[in-house]
Amino acid sequence: DKKQRLGLKSWLKDCYLRRFLRPASGVFGIGSRACDAYRRFARTDRPVLNLPYAPNLSKLLLPSLARMNLAKQWRAQWGIDEPLVVVFSGALTHRKGPDVLLESFAKLSPDFTRLRLLFLGDGPMRSQLTKRAEQLGVSDRLRMPGFLEGDELHAAYLSADLFVLPTRTHEGWGVVVQEAMAAGLPVIATALVGSGAD
Repeated sequence: DKKQRLGLKSWLKDCYLRRFLRPASGVFGIGSRACDAYRRFARTDRPVLNLPYAPNLSKLLLPSLARMNLAKQWRAQWGIDEPLVVVFSGALTHRKGPDVLLESFAKLSPDFTRLRLLFLGDGPMRSQLTKRAEQLGVSDRLRMPGFLEGDELHAAYLSADLFVLPTRTHEGWGVVVQEAMAAGLPVIATALVGSGAD
């Protein structure tokens, strides 16, 4: 049933895009993945242009001393020297795959004792993730501060060592990838994350 619903949803989306884009004089897409998808539906003699998505990342690219001190406080909360912090930022939903990250984290934890996991965001999977972390014996290595913004969000990014976004289904862009990279983090993301290609 779920597979059929997803197939129907995809077919309807394709029909809509074809009808909407076919007569267009040109198309703007955000990211190369979107442009590639739109090219399938637009007339071949019409331009499809990649419109860069550029949020203001200056506070991550050039963090203030106060923000760096706040990042140090985030790292200190783990209570160990030199933690290796993996961060996820986004809605705690099935689509974003935080459970995939938690399961992978638990498998690596015995061999990497300094490894810690930071879930930034909130959503319907929060209690399920908390319960599963207890079952896996990694709840002491997991922090879930909820939805953050501004200085707190920036400091959390700056306190981490690696960013992971294990999205299960197509994600149009994913600005969190840009935020993580602006904070100097290496990024692991699935091929379904639009910004991952760019």
